[in-house]
Amino acid sequence: MNTFPGLRRWRRPREGDTAAEGRNQEPSPPHSTTSISRTTHPGRQAVGANPDPRSRHHPDSTSVPGDVRIKPADHNYHSFASPLCGCVCGCCGAVEQLASLAPCIPTAESRACRGDNRDAHCRRMGRKSNKAKEKKARRLEERAAMDAVCAKVDAANKLEDPLTAFPAFKKYDRNGLNLQIECRRVTALNPLSVEWAFELTRANMQALYEQSEWGWKEREKREEMNDERAWYLLARDATDAAPVAFSHFRFDVECGEEVLYCYEVQLESRVRRKGLGKFLIQILQLIANSTQMKKVMLTVFKHNHGAYQFFREALQFEMDETSPSMSGCCGDDCSYEILSRRTKHGEASAGHTHGGGHCGGCCH
Repeated sequence: MNTFPGLRRWRRPREGDTAAEGRNQEPSPPHSTTSISRTTHPGRQAVGANPDPRSRHHPDSTSVPGDVRIKPADHNYHSFASPLCGCVCGCCGAVEQLASLAPCIPTAESRACRGDNRDAHCRRMGRKSNKAKEKKARRLEERAAMDAVCAKVDAANKLEDPLTAFPAFKKYDRNGLNLQIECRRVTALNPLSVEWAFELTRANMQALYEQSEWGWKEREKREEMNDERAWYLLARDATDAAPVAFSHFRFDVECGEEVLYCYEVQLESRVRRKGLGKFLIQILQLIANSTQMKKVMLTVFKHNHGAYQFFREALQFEMDETSPSMSGCCGDDCSYEILSRRTKHGEASAGHTHGGGHCGGCCH
């Protein structure tokens, strides 16, 4: 059976064949019925060449399945009889048709081509690998920095009384006031004191909240003031222990920095304009320094002109970089600003935040 349709097999004349029989056969090359040559690497010969002169084939011929002969390959070309055994060089793209199912035998030229490609590939991969390593190193550095920030906040929140190191600030005896100052976590505070603080906040701030885009949301404000992360700085009358002023604050992380955030500073009307508010903020700054916070932060309504002027002028608070007017987040559309004052720890690292970049205050 003919393996390749359209091709006729050539058979070597045998002893006993007549001349007529020989003449009846179609003339054909002595080695192959079909031959095709394509340029390839010099010095390449078809796989399976048999130089043994005792072979029943031509000494330079090659045996292939189906008894199809292949023209002997010279030193400049590949020869093949069918597409059964073809492959393409992975380096230079040359078509190689071989006389068996064996893979290509690489030459020195193809090896050099493949080596150059491999070197270029390795260089590209090396550059990518270096970039990946640098990116990973930056991520690890940022994570380590953030872990250090969170560790400071956690350490501050574990304190029993941040005022222990400042006994002189546990009382306020001036301008006709005789007050005791205490600092406690909300979980250690009498619930009646927290309720008093909420009612004082509502009386002083509800109208101002209603003039802003936030509005007054009583349930949310109550939850905020009872949150387990809340700390309270309380001023009590020395005679009857009745509270007269307070500050609600937290140790927190803002845009990658450890901060003491002041949520509220509220005073009853009878103790105002006697230096007590300024005294409470100074205590917050002391606590922030002692716990290695970077700054003291607070939010103030633009339309609360007295408070805005008090913080900006009397206490030298500055516009924080996260404030809407500074970050460009909301600008004039916002009814509040975020103010801050850096501690000695924050001044040393000013302008170097950890992985957070600048973020708009309205996002918090």
